[in-house]
Amino acid sequence: MTYSIVARDAETGEMGVAVASHAFAVGSAVAFGVAGVGAVATQGSPLVGDAERLLDALARGERAEDALSELVSSNGGSPLQQTAVVGMHGAAAAHTGAFCVRFAGHSVVDEVACQGNLLATDGVWERMQEAYTHARAPWEERLLSALRAALAVGGDLRGQQSAALLIVGPHRGSRPRIDLRVDDHADPLAEIQRLLDLDRADALLRAGIRAVTGGGRDDVVAARDALNAAQEIFGPENQEPTFWAGVVAESLGEGNDHYPADPSWQELRLRLLQRHIPGGEKENA
Repeated sequence: MTYSIVARDAETGEMGVAVASHAFAVGSAVAFGVAGVGAVATQGSPLVGDAERLLDALARGERAEDALSELVSSNGGSPLQQTAVVGMHGAAAAHTGAFCVRFAGHSVVDEVACQGNLLATDGVWERMQEAYTHARAPWEERLLSALRAALAVGGDLRGQQSAALLIVGPHRGSRPRIDLRVDDHADPLAEIQRLLDLDRADALLRAGIRAVTGGGRDDVVAARDALNAAQEIFGPENQEPTFWAGVVAESLGEGNDHYPADPSWQELRLRLLQRHIPGGEKENA
């Protein structure tokens, strides 16, 4: 039915969930996380509120293993439920109910828990652990590598439909760094990778815009590299990085012919000249 990984990054303290399934919009039902508290993946046939109860327990200072043990006990053994949880401190924990449809199981190694049920082959959760452990990539990519490893040995017995990636930080009150969902797609893992690439491009774009609108000359020059990198990822259909690179060029006295030709971008340039573009005041004088 579903396979997922819950983990904490030992270097940054970030916590995350990656999940895939032949079920519509799996992310909304399985992936939960609160910054500075923990991350939870609850699947199979969980009771409404299980994830929130676990996160509340973690917020009170309980360890993941203790919080999950209390939840399973209060749910009568949770025979149809599969849950993985990790908090800010200590090891991850997981539970696979006795009545979860085979192949079903989980693996816990330190701050990483992998799980799955109704899978095409046995031991998928172990392949996920191996892929995560041996991946040499940014942390969010390591989470996705576990999902790809599961798919490579059969994944969900029924096929593919949706996937999600959620990453929260170590400090309470902060927003998720990554919150991506693919609700219905023929190749959800490829699609969520595409969205992750765009998420990185968007971060570069935002950094470039902040430098252009609020930084000094050195910041503006540095922003050009970020904007050019973002444009390469976005591709020709999204010209916003090129627009802001044009702002950089104009603010550095390199002329105003570096903007996209589309009238909408030209209109935006005229509006920004009135307020934001460094050096643009001369044209409005």
